[in-house]
Amino acid sequence: MAGTLLNSKQVRTKCGSISEMTLWRWSRDEAFPKPVRIHGRKYFPEIEIDAWVEAQRQNDADEVVIPNAAAGREKGRAANPRPRLGHDARRGTSEAPRAKR
Repeated sequence: MAGTLLNSKQVRTKCGSISEMTLWRWSRDEAFPKPVRIHGRKYFPEIEIDAWVEAQRQNDADEVVIPNAAAGREKGRAANPRPRLGHDARRGTSEAPRAKR
């Protein structure tokens, strides 16, 4: 394996400024390039990262995406978001609701 090794920050930037958690999740996927450990630090082969990014672009280009407003509900999200606690729109106040006795 010859070539440049990228640290996690460089990989996150190359993959679209993703978070550390997203990189961790992706690295657990079989398709994502496996890191090389050097003195306890993870380094990713640049060639493999570039190939993976290109494969993702090809997969995205092959898919036809149709916007659907109901997509969020299909993923288990509620149709209407929960109201913010402590805000009564009718009274125009932000006091916490009083407990009934």
